[in-house]
Amino acid sequence: GVYVGGGEFKMVADESGTTGTISENVATFGGGVHVANDGKFTMSAGVISANRGQEYSNYGDNYGGGVYVNGGTVEMTGGTISDNTALSAGGGVYVASGTFTMSGEASICDNKITSWTGTGGGVGIAGGTFNITGGSITGNSSANSGGGVGALGGEFIMSNGTISANQALMAGGVYISGGTFTMSGTAEITSHETSVYGSGIYVAGNGYGSTAGTLNLNGGSITGNKAIDMSPVSGSGGGVYAVSGATININGSPTVKDNTANSAASNVYLCSGV
Repeated sequence: GVYVGGGEFKMVADESGTTGTISENVATFGGGVHVANDGKFTMSAGVISANRGQEYSNYGDNYGGGVYVNGGTVEMTGGTISDNTALSAGGGVYVASGTFTMSGEASICDNKITSWTGTGGGVGIAGGTFNITGGSITGNSSANSGGGVGALGGEFIMSNGTISANQALMAGGVYISGGTFTMSGTAEITSHETSVYGSGIYVAGNGYGSTAGTLNLNGGSITGNKAIDMSPVSGSGGGVYAVSGATININGSPTVKDNTANSAASNVYLCSGV
């Protein structure tokens, strides 16, 4: 793949409109692209696809099948990150530290996390900042949590763009455990129908291997998500599900409506202690 530890690497279309592809690479941290230190990766066109994480020694962990960010900067204004795979977190993109900004027509789609303890089929965040001002995260999957985005730390900011039709056992859209998710503007989370708890957003509390997360709802819309039954568990919190110890702050005029659940709280389910 590509390692950017300094300077700037640009992935753009040439004068004829031809774009490049980074594909079928394998690494423990960033199968396709690894951005570190003061490195900068700019993507306005092209495809990063079919890359995967490689098991590390005897631990088996790997992160960022498509792109791994550790102290560097990524600006994605176009192009596609798709069909990449990781075991632990961030099938498409993993941010350990540094900054990833997504805007324009950028697309992170059809990436996958395969471990039953993993998170973030599309995007995994452990530190730093992941910022969406446009584009889409769609069709990604995680065997456990956070089909679209899994935030285990750091800051996830979304003021525009769409997170839709991702799949996971918990949180088809966004899973927050130890991180902070701030949603505002015209951001949209919609059309998730595969999760038992919090099909749109799941905010974890302390315990059971999780750290309490924070959700700041300042705007945007959470609509058309469905929590499903999975015997013997009944689906709850089609739009938002928050566990005891989690923090939810609501400001402005966010929209949470037209979500469904067969058991409890179609739109928002708050456990005792939230």
